[in-house]
Amino acid sequence: MLMSIFTANREIMKRSTALLVVTAAFLTFGTSVASAQSLAERRAIAEYQENQFKDLQAEIEAAAGYALPLNVEWDKLALPGQASNYSNEGFFTNIFFRPLILALQDVASDDMGKAALRDGLQEVNVTYDSDTAPASAYERGVTLEEGVLTINFAPWSNVAHVDERKAAILKVLEENL
Repeated sequence: MLMSIFTANREIMKRSTALLVVTAAFLTFGTSVASAQSLAERRAIAEYQENQFKDLQAEIEAAAGYALPLNVEWDKLALPGQASNYSNEGFFTNIFFRPLILALQDVASDDMGKAALRDGLQEVNVTYDSDTAPASAYERGVTLEEGVLTINFAPWSNVAHVDERKAAILKVLEENL
């Protein structure tokens, strides 16, 4: 009798675990579907990647002096209803990539800076989190932890602040390399 109760409890636990796994998978799938980009946004990002980003990535690597891995979270940078603006320099280029290029050029202006970049910067992560991206205090949107430089700025905001964003990236690099 005790053995049959134990077997029944084990079967209940298996079914409960299976239900939890299915529920978690459903919730995860539901979340990704809810945050999925529209076809227009996916097309606009693909066009940006093809027509502008390839050159920017080459400029980033040239500024760093080595093949610097760049992880761009395009799904987070995309703003609903803004696909027609992605090719505008003020949407992605002058917010994220131009300031990064300029900061890397400043750091790598001498052999010491080049060595510091190679030794201390393994990857750049470009993202946008609407809850934490600063509107203007850009230093709060830049971190360097364990060799990963994370840039979290709001796309399409204060588009003329290229120098301010560069200064924030540069400060974090110089303080942490």
